[in-house]
Amino acid sequence: MEQADYIIMYFDPKTNSIISNMELGAHKDSGKIYVVCPDGYCRKGNVEIFCNFYNIPFYNNIDTLLLDFNL
Repeated sequence: MEQADYIIMYFDPKTNSIISNMELGAHKDSGKIYVVCPDGYCRKGNVEIFCNFYNIPFYNNIDTLLLDFNL
């Protein structure tokens, strides 16, 4: 992740994503992380608050993120 140009994290509603939460915290200051957290993820509110606090781009779905990347 340190060598990546972009880090895109997807929080799947079918999982708890414990490791992903840790990685989000570890890379919060990298300036290259983007978060996708759909409705139904058990800690969506926490993830959204965290992203807002650290100015991390937050998306409700992957399609919106792809539009921002012009893909």
